[in-house]
Amino acid sequence: MTDNQLAKRRILNALADLYFIQRHNEQLTVEQRTAIDHAIAVLEGEYISLGGRAPDGAYEVVKGNLKDASKSLKTIKAERDELATRYASAAKILGSISRILSLIS
Repeated sequence: MTDNQLAKRRILNALADLYFIQRHNEQLTVEQRTAIDHAIAVLEGEYISLGGRAPDGAYEVVKGNLKDASKSLKTIKAERDELATRYASAAKILGSISRILSLIS
């Protein structure tokens, strides 16, 4: 059995135990119920990610990362355009200086 299959089986076993406790134990405190709910949500997310499907909310994270990347690319483009303008200006200045030096010599 592969590592992913083994991990998925262990997660399913743990989820089964947690579901059983959640449904059949009436004496749980609010904190215990909250902890169990959180553990179930985390394990479900892990199980889904092992199956190759992104867990809920993953799209929003990717969308945010794409927005950040887009902003970074726009910044890089603006910096490169400014740098190209500076290089063009420097080339013109160097061309003028070399013409003046050729006239002097």
